Amino acid sequence: MEATPVYRVFGVGGVGCRIADAVVERTGGRLAGVAADTDFAALDALAYCRRLAFGRKRFGGLGSAGDVSAARMSAEEERASFSRELEGTSVAVAVAGLGGGTGAGALPVLLKAAEERGVPVLVVVLSPFAMQGADRVRAASTALRSLGDLGTARVLLSCDDLVAGAPGASLQEALDRATEVVVAALSLLWKMSELRGYVNLGPADVVQILRAGRGAVDFGRAVASGPRRFSEATDALWNQPGLGLASKASGAKAALLCVLGGPDLRLQEVGDAVTAVSAMLPFGTPVRLSTVVDPAAAGRLELVVLLFRRWAEPGAEDGGGAAASAASARFADTAATIEDGEDLDQPTFIRRRLHVESD
Repeated sequence: MEATPVYRVFGVGGVGCRIADAVVERTGGRLAGVAADTDFAALDALAYCRRLAFGRKRFGGLGSAGDVSAARMSAEEERASFSRELEGTSVAVAVAGLGGGTGAGALPVLLKAAEERGVPVLVVVLSPFAMQGADRVRAASTALRSLGDLGTARVLLSCDDLVAGAPGASLQEALDRATEVVVAALSLLWKMSELRGYVNLGPADVVQILRAGRGAVDFGRAVASGPRRFSEATDALWNQPGLGLASKASGAKAALLCVLGGPDLRLQEVGDAVTAVSAMLPFGTPVRLSTVVDPAAAGRLELVVLLFRRWAEPGAEDGGGAAASAASARFADTAATIEDGEDLDQPTFIRRRLHVESD
C-alpha cells in the first residue's frame, strides 16, 4: 500500500495549479500535489498533480470568468472532496493567484477544511501584475482580506516584485521568471527536510515554525554562482529590487533561512550566511536554519528567507518574546545613521560591498 505523504502542495485556480504541478515536477514526483480548478481543460494539461475538478454545474468546465462568489459556492459544494485530499497530511502548502475568480473563491474553502482537520498550511498568494489593470488589483486586495485569519502563515507575493530584476524581459520571460521564483522557493522548502544537509528541519520542526510565526510572512530570495557566489548572493538578498530584504527587514520578529548548495557547499559558507542574514535584521531576531545539499546545485548558492512579522516561541506569553519586541522597538521608525554618505545601520559588508571570503 502506498504511504500517505507527509507534505502536500495544493494549487487552487489556474495560476496556483500550474505552480503546484511545476513544484511536484521539480521534486521528481516525490511530493504529492493536488490541483483544484473550474477550468477542466487546464487541469487536463497538468502532468503531476492529482486533479480536483469542481463547478461543472455553474461553469460547464470552462472556468469561473472571475466570478468569485460562484466559485466559492461551487467549492463549498465540494467541501468533502477538499477535506479528503487533506487526509493524512502533516504540512500543506496552498498556492493561488488572486485577482481572478477560482483562486480567490476556492482558497478559503480549502483553508477552512485544513483548519477543521488541524493541518497547518503555508499559504502563498500572488497578486496580479499592475499592467493587468486596477480592477484585478482591487479584486486581489478584496480576496486577501476575505481570507481573514485562515491559513497558519501567509506569504503575499506581487508578480511585479518577482520580475523587478528583469525590466527588459519579454512578457513570456516575465511570466516564466515569476513562476520560476515561486517554484524554486517552494521546492526548497520541501527539500530542506527531505534531502541531506548539514542542518535539516523535519516535519515537526516545520509545523512548530509555522505555528510560532502565525500570520503574515515576508519573502526574500537570492541566487549566485562562481567564486564570488557568497558575497553576490548576500548582496542581492539585501539590495535586489522586489525580492531584497532592505524594505522588509525592520519588521521581522523571526526568520527562517534555507541555504541550498551542491556538494561543494562549505560549512563556513552556511555559518557566514546566518551571520549575514542576522546582521540584516533587528538586533536579537532569532534565525532558524536549514541547509540542503543537492547534487544538481553544484557551484551555486541559493538563499531563501521567510521573515515572520509575529513570533511566539512555545510557552511564550508575550506574543513573540521580550527580546524580539525590544529589538523591533529599537529599530522601528528610526532615522538612518548617515556618516560620510554611508548608512551605518546597514551591515558593513553590504554598505561597502566587501567580498567576504568563506575559505
